[in-house]
Amino acid sequence: MALVATVIVAGGVVRLNDGLPSRLPEHINSIFEEANNKNPRRDECHVHGGTPVPECTYGGPRLGVIVIGDSHAAAVIRAVEKALPESSLHVLDWTMAACRTIAGIDFYGATPYGCGDFVAQAIQKSHSMESQAPILIVNRLSW
Repeated sequence: MALVATVIVAGGVVRLNDGLPSRLPEHINSIFEEANNKNPRRDECHVHGGTPVPECTYGGPRLGVIVIGDSHAAAVIRAVEKALPESSLHVLDWTMAACRTIAGIDFYGATPYGCGDFVAQAIQKSHSMESQAPILIVNRLSW
């Protein structure tokens, strides 16, 4: 009984303290903290098929780069923003869930796919923009 009680108490202490943070050096803990730094606007700005892309911006008033792609693109938006050379520049977020950035794609699997229309609109919009900002395409392609 004493052994079981010891294990239960030790487990409870670890659970209440969210683990044993003091077991690792402080610089390692700071890396874990940064990993929890997620985009607070992801639900607003990263859409699923059939919903218009809201074209969120992150950063300053001038266009610095356009990020287009799937959820992997949405995951790097804030890192791209922080990598911009000037704070006056912003990132334009054109991301759609499971959207392969391939011109003319109509079907994915056995269902009609709104991604082709989105990519065509994005290409058309990028040509009509005054800025010569680069376009960063980020996708996970498993095939």
